[in-house]
Amino acid sequence: MSGLCNWPQEQFEYALERLRLTDNNKRVLQAFLDAPDHTLTAHSLADAAALAGGWTAANLRIGELSRKFASLLGPLPAASDGDPHWWRYISSGEWREGRFYWTLRPELKAALLELGWQSAG
Repeated sequence: MSGLCNWPQEQFEYALERLRLTDNNKRVLQAFLDAPDHTLTAHSLADAAALAGGWTAANLRIGELSRKFASLLGPLPAASDGDPHWWRYISSGEWREGRFYWTLRPELKAALLELGWQSAG
């Protein structure tokens, strides 16, 4: 998780209470809460969140949601490759077995649960 900001749960609660989340945004967050180990690929996210457009839509929705958090959490530290990697606002990420896996930030998970979201896992 190198280069990942460590925003506390309270900052995520603050952001969640102020963000205008779309139905797609809510389904993405719920899919992460319900996923085993809170980890998804673009393909599994598209399926779990019922996103029209498949894995491409999942990537777009991650970027959209992350940019919303950016407006309240502040800038990310620079990544080693110079890419902003917007997903870092809501998750960590890594390549494994030819697929990219996002894992929901523990602080964001805790904030969602504190605000009344339910987790299937």
